[in-house]
Amino acid sequence: MQPSDLIKVGKYNAGAAGRAQWYGTDAYLAPDAGRAFLAAQQAYGKTIPINSAYRNIEHQAGVRRQTTVAAKPGTSRHGLGRALDLQPNTPAYNWFKNNGPKYGWYFAAIRNDPYHFEYRA
Repeated sequence: MQPSDLIKVGKYNAGAAGRAQWYGTDAYLAPDAGRAFLAAQQAYGKTIPINSAYRNIEHQAGVRRQTTVAAKPGTSRHGLGRALDLQPNTPAYNWFKNNGPKYGWYFAAIRNDPYHFEYRA
């Protein structure tokens, strides 16, 4: 994907280290996924802090080097702008996990990855 194919959906959570080297502090998603996320956030009534959203191949490779939970570069839904990571055990996370499916966002339930949500239109 090209940056022009994506829409900005917010800022990265202050604790989301290492993002500035790739996208500054802005989080991006594919347009349909982004619109659905923004609609969910509006329903929540507060900002939903984002740890990670779209990742280009180089960024995914960097994440993969840091953890074995991350998908191989080129296979991640983050690379399609259709996945995001949220900080577990926060009010926003709990709300999104319960209400995200109304907006097409589902907790992925990947072993050892409590952060990952995927958009499935």
